[in-house]
Amino acid sequence: MFRTPTLRRVAPLLSVLAVATACSKDDDQSATPETGTFEKTVLLPADFLRFADVAELTDGSVFVLASTSAATASAPLAEKPAGIRLSASGDTLWTRRYTFGSFDPIYGAGISYSCLPTSDGNVVFSAMTPRTGGAFEPRLTKLNAATGAVLWTLALPDEVYTTICKLAPTAGGGILFVDTDMNNPQSFRLHTITAAGTLVSSVTVPHGFASDIRPTADGNFIVASVLAPFVQQPVLTKLTPQGSVLWSRTLPTTGFGLTNSVVQTPDGGYALASGNAYAYNGTNNTLRLLKADANGQQQFVYSYSDILGYANRLGLSNGKLILVGASTTSTPTGDTPHPLALRLNASSGSEELRQARPQVNGYVASFTTTQDGKLLLCSGEAGKLVLRKTNADLTD
Repeated sequence: MFRTPTLRRVAPLLSVLAVATACSKDDDQSATPETGTFEKTVLLPADFLRFADVAELTDGSVFVLASTSAATASAPLAEKPAGIRLSASGDTLWTRRYTFGSFDPIYGAGISYSCLPTSDGNVVFSAMTPRTGGAFEPRLTKLNAATGAVLWTLALPDEVYTTICKLAPTAGGGILFVDTDMNNPQSFRLHTITAAGTLVSSVTVPHGFASDIRPTADGNFIVASVLAPFVQQPVLTKLTPQGSVLWSRTLPTTGFGLTNSVVQTPDGGYALASGNAYAYNGTNNTLRLLKADANGQQQFVYSYSDILGYANRLGLSNGKLILVGASTTSTPTGDTPHPLALRLNASSGSEELRQARPQVNGYVASFTTTQDGKLLLCSGEAGKLVLRKTNADLTD
């Protein structure tokens, strides 16, 4: 069985079950509406150790998906999923920790990956949670945003090892859930789930180890993957919401890691940012951006030659590409990440703005576009959560 601790730190059944969760809840604080830009370090309990994703909810408040330590003497890296709800200005409203199933002696209580706001003001998140024998099951959970309580949770019918679990919203309010298994690394699974948490279908797609899924302008979806975990050759696959493959392209380049991120560009093509590669060669690759046309054919690869590092999320804002992740420096014990955010030209890939913090140990986990058109970035810096709201062009 292959295990990649780096993916845990970098800083994704056929019925719906009501569950009791092991959790804690902080005292509520009053929400303070905020429409300007800001940067705020959020004080959290010491066991919060990794931040995975961020979402703005319908009322303007913020949800951060995280993991907390569940370490024991025999399982020093064990985690459990956790959530943090904050006001629009970054004041903590509640924190909760979630335990599903039994505690695995090696892997703990699960690893968090991706979250999405729902139209009814709540939030869903993906995680992989332990089964006996060291395996995981992908899980989708819906939370009551007001309290953090679990409304429903759905364990998907896959037994997986060291997977990635990502979400994309469908037009009807449902969810597409993609996961990949190291025991079958040249395929990924696509699950269609209703807004009520009912599993509609599951299909296996034989087009690589998936790391990201995004909606496209024509109502379909684009999936980023690599040909195989040890072959850092990117693959783009366009799918219908039902999982039918419209096309798949294995692209003629390498060195794109495993946690690649994809987005559709204004010209109808696609941009792919290189992900984390530490698990394969002991160091990270030069950060790169691949541009493909609307049919998935590679047009160019732009290399940011002075940045060793990886992307955690690539997105669009006012026609520009926004890339967040980390630059890395090598140390005798491994690579040390540092928070990084870039604004890029969507047509050429050229760098327009760089925001780097080389003196800080940390990473930008994700970002989202807010209802007032700004960007909300979520970072782990020196073990602390940092929320930063910027203008649409990444400036303050």
